[in-house]
Amino acid sequence: MCFWIKKIIRILYIKINVIYDFFTSKNVVCSIGDLMLLRSEMYENQFLVSSRVLDIKDYFFNKSTKFNFQTQISLSKYGEKKYKANYYNEKFVELIKSYQKEGYKEGTPLLADKFLRLMDGNHRLACNYFFEMEKVSVKFVKRRVPYRFGIDCFVDCRLSSDLLRIVFDEYKEIQKNLVSRGDCFCFFSDDSEIAQSLHYVARVLKQVQVDLKNDLVLSDGVAVHSGKYCLVLFSLPNPNYYCKGNRLFSARIDEIRKILMKKKNIERDSTELLLLTDSCLEGFLLYNQLKPFLRESNMSEG
Repeated sequence: MCFWIKKIIRILYIKINVIYDFFTSKNVVCSIGDLMLLRSEMYENQFLVSSRVLDIKDYFFNKSTKFNFQTQISLSKYGEKKYKANYYNEKFVELIKSYQKEGYKEGTPLLADKFLRLMDGNHRLACNYFFEMEKVSVKFVKRRVPYRFGIDCFVDCRLSSDLLRIVFDEYKEIQKNLVSRGDCFCFFSDDSEIAQSLHYVARVLKQVQVDLKNDLVLSDGVAVHSGKYCLVLFSLPNPNYYCKGNRLFSARIDEIRKILMKKKNIERDSTELLLLTDSCLEGFLLYNQLKPFLRESNMSEG
């Protein structure tokens, strides 16, 4: 009797959430970095995306369709009776081939909660990452998904320490590649001293000198004169995204912008604009627009 009560409650919970999401969610465009870049802790679906990337690499480099990481993780979590490895492996192969042939289909958005933590679509996000398709469509819901802290749900099951280490190392490699692509939050300014203040309010990943030989109009319409600038790439432990229209904004960036503007006004008696991107997608677009002017020899990583 208790089993059926729990099952009915679970079904009702799912249906209520589906109805709530239907009326309150918004479709937005973000980047892989918005979903995968370093946060306070690596959470459940970041772990799964990292493991899927390993399986995709194994598929291409070793011609394997066993998808060992998917199989081991799923068997550990669901058991042999519930998890049919052959069926899900075949579906994974179909997805990879679809990406090879057609690329990412924007009409099938991923699902993310109010903190932009991935809820559904870890296979597709892994394919986006592997094939370097940075932009993704996301159904952004207003509720908070009650994830356990970090990757506790994987650490306390029957997965080996070696497997956990390999997936975590892949996650760190993904972070490095996202930074190399510029898929991060970005700060662009001619004031290197103010830029240094970011070290105290964010995790600085890379700082690059930019040498503009001529005037430039950035993708958001901001006109920049020729000269020497600094570009800082960084991540946030808690970006706290919100949505306006179909655009994502970080509430934490709003706070940092006010802090830096106040500091600049106090120390420089100036109200010049500080160009601070509101999402990793905006950072990605800015970084790649400035890429021809980066002085790589003066690059430093945090």
